[in-house]
Amino acid sequence: AAILEKPFHLDALLEAVATATGRSVPFDRSDAGEKARTRELVTALQHRGATEIEPSKRREWATFRDMKQHLCQIYWWQARGVYQVGRYTEAGKLAMIGQFIDRDVAIDIALPEQGVVIPARR
Repeated sequence: AAILEKPFHLDALLEAVATATGRSVPFDRSDAGEKARTRELVTALQHRGATEIEPSKRREWATFRDMKQHLCQIYWWQARGVYQVGRYTEAGKLAMIGQFIDRDVAIDIALPEQGVVIPARR
């Protein structure tokens, strides 16, 4: 937002902080905010070809089938600020694929293009 040379005036610092904080959008923790983020997640999954999408009614997460019919899950972990991506094994255990800050990257990993294989962790 700004670069201040030392020594700087307090008014200049306060103005720079006000400019920087005015650019950010506070995280909406309300039920309406959660529902809006979940709708956006579902829409993004649909556009990437996910099927059988089952979103949460309370939090930003969803289970879905990928192109190879694997059951997958994306979950927003607010405390850590990451999307967790996992794929269920045949035994019904959720195998973690990874954690990602960016939702679109998480979706790219969960729904790779045809022919790209993401190895499951053991």
